[in-house]
Amino acid sequence: MKAGFEAGIENFTIQNIDLGTDYEGKVNASLIRCKKQITNGIPVLYIHGFSDYFFHPHMAEKFHEAGYNFFALELRKYGSAIREHQHPNYCKSLFEYFEEINQSLEIITKESRQKAILLGHSNGGLISSLYAKYGENRNLIQLLVLNSPFLDLNLNPSTQKLAMPVLGIIARIFPYAKINNIINPLYPKSLDKKFYGEWEINNDWKPIKGFPGYFSWLKAVSDAQNLVVKNDKIELPILFLYSSKSFNPKVWEDSIMESDIILNVKKIKQKVLKLGSDLTVIEINKAMHDVFLSKKEVREEAFKQMFDWLSKRVIS
Repeated sequence: MKAGFEAGIENFTIQNIDLGTDYEGKVNASLIRCKKQITNGIPVLYIHGFSDYFFHPHMAEKFHEAGYNFFALELRKYGSAIREHQHPNYCKSLFEYFEEINQSLEIITKESRQKAILLGHSNGGLISSLYAKYGENRNLIQLLVLNSPFLDLNLNPSTQKLAMPVLGIIARIFPYAKINNIINPLYPKSLDKKFYGEWEINNDWKPIKGFPGYFSWLKAVSDAQNLVVKNDKIELPILFLYSSKSFNPKVWEDSIMESDIILNVKKIKQKVLKLGSDLTVIEINKAMHDVFLSKKEVREEAFKQMFDWLSKRVIS
């Protein structure tokens, strides 16, 4: 099976997680692991964003060098888990992903006999936050790390309040109603080695124009964003890493490489402050949306900040 690490990565294996069938047919997820596992190393489970997959071997190597065991979960209908009969990245609820997170946490914590660190980027950060609050196996997590989590749709609150019920009605009548080009294509171009970036990207799994934003998915995201900041807070120490600035470019300019051009960082920070009482907020100067894909000196600072925090919080 083709895996999500084409950039000369021989140090990973992929484990199929059979999830039975859903409303589109047979469904599975992919648990990717670094072969350089350390005996009794603390496990880290990484969850990618929307229109995304795992292509971060440098991140796995950083965790290995720091003494952790790294795993990445490619969710159902993402990356190597996409099947021909499926609509890529489609879901009706973010709770659908809990099954593969449940199984992945059971696998990696049983092997290590230690609780895991859950690391989520963008939509994966939203899913990780939701899981840390409501997931069946959240007791198997000791720390939550959020890399630019997708906690806000960046819409006017009144517009969002009116629009989401309408989107929900349309999605029930037309399940695959969608918005094309929901991702600013300049962001994938800023990462892709074929354009302005430094990473080998599989464009079948991470298209330059992005996968469509299905109304069903948008409603599911909005519901999850509301749930994670309601009522009880997440009962875990949380680290939040984010860029120092954001904007919405229309044409290419070099400042794209030093900004979050997907999310409004000010709004995300406001939402993060509602997640938990044990929260550390760290702004990474000149970071991109995925802080660990930023320019080398910037991502090195992000790694340093994260590992400094982990060293003080982790329970081995």
